[in-house]
Amino acid sequence: MGTRRRRLAAAVATTALMGGAASALSGTAVAAGAPDVKITEWEYNGSEFVEFTNLGDAPADMTGWSFSDSGATPGDVSLSPAGTIAAGESFLLSEASADAFRTQWRLADTVKVVGGNTTNLGRADAINLYDASGTLQDTLTYGDESGRGPRTDTASAWPSSADVIGADDAAAWTRSTVGDAESSWASTGGYIGSPGMSRFSSAPGTPPGDPGTPPGGVDCQTEAPTGSGPAVPGGIAWPGGVAWTAADTECGFVTSASGQDVSGLDVDPADPATLWAVKNKNRIYKLHRDAAGLWVPATDNGWGTADPAATAGKATVFADGSGQPDTEGITTADGGLFVTTERDNANKNVALDSVLRFDPNASGPTLTPTDSWDLTADFAGVLSPGDSDDANLGFEGITYVPDEALAGRFRDESTGAAYDPADYPAHGGGVFFLALEKNGHIYAYVLGDDGTSHRLADIATGMPNIADTQWDADNNRLWAVADNSSAGSTVLLKLGASGAFVSDRIYDRPAGLADRNLEGFVLMPDSTCVAGQKQVIRSDDGNNEGHSLWVGTIDCDLGIDTVAPTVVVKDGVEQTYETISFELRDAGGVDKAVLNGTVTDLSDAAVTSFDGIVRGERGAVVGENTLDVYDVEGNVTSVTFTLVNPHLAASAPAVLSTDGKNRVKAGVVLAVDAGEWTPGAAFWYRWLADGKPIATGATYELTGHERGKRVTVEVTGTLDGFQDTVRESAAVTVALRG
Repeated sequence: MGTRRRRLAAAVATTALMGGAASALSGTAVAAGAPDVKITEWEYNGSEFVEFTNLGDAPADMTGWSFSDSGATPGDVSLSPAGTIAAGESFLLSEASADAFRTQWRLADTVKVVGGNTTNLGRADAINLYDASGTLQDTLTYGDESGRGPRTDTASAWPSSADVIGADDAAAWTRSTVGDAESSWASTGGYIGSPGMSRFSSAPGTPPGDPGTPPGGVDCQTEAPTGSGPAVPGGIAWPGGVAWTAADTECGFVTSASGQDVSGLDVDPADPATLWAVKNKNRIYKLHRDAAGLWVPATDNGWGTADPAATAGKATVFADGSGQPDTEGITTADGGLFVTTERDNANKNVALDSVLRFDPNASGPTLTPTDSWDLTADFAGVLSPGDSDDANLGFEGITYVPDEALAGRFRDESTGAAYDPADYPAHGGGVFFLALEKNGHIYAYVLGDDGTSHRLADIATGMPNIADTQWDADNNRLWAVADNSSAGSTVLLKLGASGAFVSDRIYDRPAGLADRNLEGFVLMPDSTCVAGQKQVIRSDDGNNEGHSLWVGTIDCDLGIDTVAPTVVVKDGVEQTYETISFELRDAGGVDKAVLNGTVTDLSDAAVTSFDGIVRGERGAVVGENTLDVYDVEGNVTSVTFTLVNPHLAASAPAVLSTDGKNRVKAGVVLAVDAGEWTPGAAFWYRWLADGKPIATGATYELTGHERGKRVTVEVTGTLDGFQDTVRESAAVTVALRG
């Protein structure tokens, strides 16, 4: 018996002393010296079974007893073949034959199994136990889609405490994981459970074999494969090493709530010796490298334990101290840990897309948010709050971008202007970028210290789904990361001249990295580069091979600075700038200028430009420098110029009525004819009534508030390499009546 087995056996032995208490708390009065048979475990799919345990202190003769599911009657399935069940003994009702079931779970011949059950359980069903008189002795109604209990398709469920037994409260039951409080193990088919040995009995039994090592190798609760979608088109080879290896200890992340899965990752660039991880069962981990280079739980301030078999990390709750946050993504910012959720696992069929801030220095085994932001309402048109599938397709990733990387360059889509941090006081020092799995988009938010939030932008990554996002401060790029839904592709996004993030390049999955449900992604900072490479780590949310962290390498220099330079002579020294064109703000009364060795006479007022420098023209600021210009005596004067991009060609847009009668009144939907633009341009629309913004989007349904007002639409065209260009339509007047 290994260390883990000894620890679990001790826990079970302690619980076994509660055998009598379990009966007393079950809701059914049981006389001393009487049997007390109750439901103590179930699994509805694949390895379907129900476990019954005699929790009383006298034998139970099962002759005439029966089982039924929902809507059935006593006597539906006879349990008489179980014979007499001793006090503290468990027996099974199995879909498989008795021999096949024992073989699958490696049970001794002495474990009683009533096999061949054809009254199969469904995903939402009931388990009813009747005695020989037809009296209902126990019932359990469940349905994971409705929030009544855990999903038991690949793992069974058992009572989380003694008082849950007999209470018909499946939501209070716990899904089995390898090595949990029930000493659960994996069957030969990969299902997880502990059939035949309830920890609430007075004789719990001994699990077969090492619970962490089922036949064929380590499993740690393998999940069924989810399949793989095609890679994002246009991908190029991964810019790093081919080999990828496990970076954590075997079965190091297993908890009583889930198996060996990890969802999100992040590293503080100022402290690359510490890695932060979350698993989507309300747990955060602080990790350090051990002597072998593996990432293992830190042990300071209660974050971990020296016993590798013990559960590490800290649990999380929502701000009111309740719930089970489905923690998916994590990032460090402003001294805190910011974590995304897509639901509350205590009510897992309802979408709850939020950001929670935790203090990493807080003591105790459970972390309560210091701040929280519920953003669910922002995605009413994307996610359905009551859709159980959408509750699993929300916020997957989060990353933090400092204000200095965005100010004056990143376009705030809500206003159309360049992002100015001063417009959002008390928001901290940066912007949070949140990855929404369902549509593959990244959403930029400023999160206020007072709990308010403001969306700055919606970024389409080109991925059908997204698993994580990461800001690459060393290369000023934003990573969008896919799992096996897009064959592990990654998209590198840059901040374009239009002020929007656009695709820079797409990387295929590294050749040596398996196509798994890899949800987390983190790059080490350039300060850790060795021989031109640094580590990149992916985390597996699918519990494969007993490991969750996989490490490879990436080139520190991605070779992304490839813009052809322009040489400007300043103070007699050639200086290099990445430019497209110039703007000369003020010629200052000088007579000539020199650019790239070419002299242009500016004494003639009719000369409006030279070599791309346009006198008096204003444009979007990309960066400012000074250019030497010369008077007729050769004296040097420094003049400020601005690097700009050309404007888009654009005609005026028009407002169209879509009701078929060309009416403009309340209840009518207006649409936009954007007009003729430079090919490839993308558009952003803003509706105005009497000059005041009222909505965004390609259409707008008029309301009573617009009666008598002049409505226009403002179209902003964007295209990488061009300045944003704004055109406004002619006004239409909304009828006063109707």
